Amino acid sequence: MKRFLILLLTAFLLVSCGSDGKDPAETPSGGSVPTGKALPFAAAENGYYTNGMLYYTDHGFVLYVNLDTGEDRVLCYDPLCTHDDETVTSDCQCIAYHAADGFTGRVLADGDRIWFLAEEHPGKIPGDFTTWYQLRCIDLENMSLNVYLRTNEMHIYDFWMYGGEIYLSMPRQTIAENGSVSYEGGSIYRMEKNGSLTMVLEDSDGIQYRLLDSGEDCVYYHAKFGNGELYRASADFSSSETAAVLNSVYNIRISGGYVYYMKKNGNSYNVTLDEADGAFNEEISVRELLGNEYGLYRMRLDGGAEEKVYPSMPQVRSNSVIDYSTYLVDEENGLIWLAPLDASCTGFGIWEPDLLMMQMGADGKSILTGVFSETGGRILALDADTLTPAAEYTVPGWDAVDLYAVENGRVMGLFRLTDTEKLKQLHETEGLNSRWEYDVYGAFALE
Repeated sequence: MKRFLILLLTAFLLVSCGSDGKDPAETPSGGSVPTGKALPFAAAENGYYTNGMLYYTDHGFVLYVNLDTGEDRVLCYDPLCTHDDETVTSDCQCIAYHAADGFTGRVLADGDRIWFLAEEHPGKIPGDFTTWYQLRCIDLENMSLNVYLRTNEMHIYDFWMYGGEIYLSMPRQTIAENGSVSYEGGSIYRMEKNGSLTMVLEDSDGIQYRLLDSGEDCVYYHAKFGNGELYRASADFSSSETAAVLNSVYNIRISGGYVYYMKKNGNSYNVTLDEADGAFNEEISVRELLGNEYGLYRMRLDGGAEEKVYPSMPQVRSNSVIDYSTYLVDEENGLIWLAPLDASCTGFGIWEPDLLMMQMGADGKSILTGVFSETGGRILALDADTLTPAAEYTVPGWDAVDLYAVENGRVMGLFRLTDTEKLKQLHETEGLNSRWEYDVYGAFALE
C-alpha cells in the first residue's frame, strides 16, 4: 500500500512583495487563514478533504489520513476485517476501484457520508460471470454501507454531486462478434430519486465528458480526451452550447465570478545537471529537466477580456483521470495561492545497476540521476483584486504538485520531495530503491 507522509512544514524565508506596507504574514482578514469557502461542486480528484481528514483510494481500498497527526487508516466499519484481501472474493466493504485505466478513483465527502465506486467481479458468486458496477456510500455516523447504484449494463468512470443531485460519467457498452465487451465514451447521467438514470449530456464522439464547476447559472464541463476545450450548459442541463467557451486551457476553476485556467504561454525551459565525475550509462542517466511554461489566466463569467493572473508556472501535470492544480482561489480572504516556476537542479545521485536493471539493458556503468525542482519550494499569495503579490512562503526541497485546501492557517496539498539528503536517508533506512522523488501529502504552516 502506498505510504503517505504528513508533514506540517513551518514556513520560513517569508518575503513581502506588496507595496501596501502590510505585514507579509497578515492576510486581508488578519491572522492566519480560516476555513476556505466550499464550492458548489462537492468534487475532488484523487482525494477529498473535509474536517481535517483527507479521503482517497489506494491499492483497491478507501483510506483516510488525519492531516494533524499523519495517521492513515482503511475506511471500514468491520472491526474484524484485516484489509489484506483484494481478491474478487473479498468481503471487505472498503474495496474500491476506478474504471479508467487503473488510475486511483474519486472519493467524495458529503457531510458524514463518504462516496466511492466499487465493483463486483465475475466469480464473486459461483456460476455468475457478470461484472456489476456500484456507487457506494459509507455513513460515518453509524458506519453503515449503502449501495446507491448497481448496474451491469454500463461502466462508471466518474461521479459528482451538484445541486443536491448525483451525476455520473458512464460510457456505452459495445459487444464484439467474439463476445468481448468494451466501453466507449462517457455521457453524463443524473441519478433520479427512484434510482433511474437520465442522460443530461450525450457523448456522441467518445471523448468522455467531465463536469468541472458551476457559476452564473451555468454548468461547465470538458472532455477527458479533448484538447483543453471548456464547454457550458444551462444549470438544469436543458441546453448546452456546441462551441467551446475556451480552447486549449487546463486546470479550470470557477470562483468569485471568474473562470480561472492555465494555458501554455509559448516558452519552454531546460535545466541541466551540473557535471559529476565518473563514467555513466548515458541512455539511462537523467541529466536535464525539460518543460513547458504555463501562465495562469482568468475571465469574468459574465463577459470581458482575458486577464493574466501570473505569467510563469510549471508545466501542467495531468493524465486521463487526475488534473493536478498548482493554484487555488481563497475567496474567504481574497487571495490566490500558486506555485511559481523557479526551475533549478538541486543535486544528483549515483546508482549502481542491480540485476534487474542489467536485465532491462543497463550496461554495467553507474546511473546518474539528477534531482530537479520546478518551484524552488515556493508558494506565492496574490491579492485577488489587484493581482499583486501579498506574501511568499518557501520551504526548499518541496515542490507543490496539487494545492487543494486552505484551512486553519495551513495551505495543504500534494508535494514532491526533492531534498537529496533526506532522500538518501530514506533510501538507507527504508530501502526505497533508486527513486529520488516522492509524493507526500503535506501543508505549509502560515506562521
